[in-house]
Amino acid sequence: MAFIPGGEFVMGSDKGDEDEKPAHKVKIKGFWLGIHEVTNKQFRRYIEETGEYHPLFWDEDGYNDPNQPVVGITWLQASGYCEWAGLRFPTEAEWEYAAAGGKQLEYPTATGEINRDLANYRGVEGRDKWDGPSPVGSFPPNPFGLFDMAGNAWEFTSTVYKPYPSGAEGSRENLKKKRRMQVMRGGSWGFSVAYCRTTRRHRFESHLTYDYAGLRVACDFDAGKWNKIAAALSKADQPANSPK
Repeated sequence: MAFIPGGEFVMGSDKGDEDEKPAHKVKIKGFWLGIHEVTNKQFRRYIEETGEYHPLFWDEDGYNDPNQPVVGITWLQASGYCEWAGLRFPTEAEWEYAAAGGKQLEYPTATGEINRDLANYRGVEGRDKWDGPSPVGSFPPNPFGLFDMAGNAWEFTSTVYKPYPSGAEGSRENLKKKRRMQVMRGGSWGFSVAYCRTTRRHRFESHLTYDYAGLRVACDFDAGKWNKIAAALSKADQPANSPK
């Protein structure tokens, strides 16, 4: 996972679709975010340990490579994976902040631009040779070191699809894991390039399943735990005869 430092950014776009308006400032606390989308290999461990049902397309060519992002899962099933792993979905605001790479990038790619050497979206050309999900990490990461934020698989968030602005922190989050219309971000291999924009929003019923929906996990930054780890590492690096 990559640590995403906290900060303030402009969420949404007054030049985008109606549901991206109004552009508004949002403060984000530091958090951890998976550098890759969750893969079939990772999701298989969850299935084997819990007895959860297999995703759709699990055994179909084009979807079953161990290093491809897992797709064909519902938001509710993905929630189960997050709980099993001790992690969570990113919020919509966290996702957009991380996707923008600290630079308000128009597209969440290595350069902020979009082409088939930078992301997997509908069609095949250049580095994008997959007419389906590509193995994670097949394209360069964005400035925060995150791969496939543009295209490949749509990524679930914890946020319920409602108009901006977000309002009080957590006011749009589906904390009780109920059946809702959830926000998805990032575009996918089966959608046009327009859906890859950093501010572009998409919605998805939490109980439905498609071959383009996957997930990326997040977790909170625990300052107390981090300080203990840092102190322990610092102590371990000291020579045996160094002063305490």
